[in-house]
Amino acid sequence: ITVGLAVGLVIGGLWLLWTGLRVRSDGIECGTLTTAECDLELEIAMQFSRTQIGLGLGLSLLGIGGLLWQSIEDRRRRRPPKEA
Repeated sequence: ITVGLAVGLVIGGLWLLWTGLRVRSDGIECGTLTTAECDLELEIAMQFSRTQIGLGLGLSLLGIGGLLWQSIEDRRRRRPPKEA
């Protein structure tokens, strides 16, 4: 169960990170908006993408940490007990 949770965190975090970076690199399509409306939409999108990038990075790192922890715990359990 722990591995599935950690993998889900990594995948979800990478998706958020990719979405935020895509908005940063591609911008937004203004279409029929006026210049002022387009500037406002762009500012909102950039701020939101910054939040997505931060949260995506955090979730990904949390998932990777969970996978590392699980790997270390599995190795510790497989090791034979030390004799005194």
